[in-house]
Amino acid sequence: MKKFPAIVLSILLFLCICSCILFIVVFITTRDVDLGAMMPRSLSRAKAAAGPENPIRIPDRFKPPVVESSIDSPAVATIAEPVSIAPHTPKYISKYRCRDKMDSDDMILLILGKNLFCKKSQWSRPWNNPGGRGIRSGADGLIFGDSVVADSFTNIMWQRYSTSPSLPYGQIDDAINRLNTRKWRGFYNWRPPTIEEIMVLLVPKRNRHGLFLPAGWNCNVKDIWSCNPACDSLSTQWIWVARMGMGRCNYGHPDIPRALLAVRKMR
Repeated sequence: MKKFPAIVLSILLFLCICSCILFIVVFITTRDVDLGAMMPRSLSRAKAAAGPENPIRIPDRFKPPVVESSIDSPAVATIAEPVSIAPHTPKYISKYRCRDKMDSDDMILLILGKNLFCKKSQWSRPWNNPGGRGIRSGADGLIFGDSVVADSFTNIMWQRYSTSPSLPYGQIDDAINRLNTRKWRGFYNWRPPTIEEIMVLLVPKRNRHGLFLPAGWNCNVKDIWSCNPACDSLSTQWIWVARMGMGRCNYGHPDIPRALLAVRKMR
């Protein structure tokens, strides 16, 4: 009977040693666990047998969580650069070309006729259309790259940020020539935008960057040149400009510096 406590202590000591060894083994083998190790053994074997040419579907419970975008900045398609879009018929075909002269009647026909958005200013203009909805909802049709934005609705590619943020109108041709000479982003058909192309972009609500542009477009400028001269009697020799920070357009004096946001037609 005196040997009984010694036997019990020996058993307990043996169990403690085994438990420690088991703990160490489990810790070493599981400290670098990855997603594949967490899958059921049958799924891992099936994945290995499938190979790259015959992939299997991974159950949703083994996929990483999807991060939802905020309401103010919805998810937008992002692209590598340079980019192009497969040939298609654009949803919106521009009427006016670069260098076309436009008067107030042309702007009324453009903005009110197409129901484009143009916020009312303190000086009421006949082409103001604060109730206009434009051609898109949110960022529909826009594909964002690091420095360009492709618009499938108009088949136009835009600079996402201006490389010429402040210059008088007389210098925009030189700025365009520099872009094309160095084949900026792989293209050499850059040009200034028409006022129609700019107004088609505007939306009725400011995005979180303070611009009346689709969500996700954090352009570095607010006022940009178009390539259309104004030809009203009171604005001869002036140029149509867009004020993206105010959501409207007007004619501006060519000597007052503004930004250039270049565009190109996608083929």
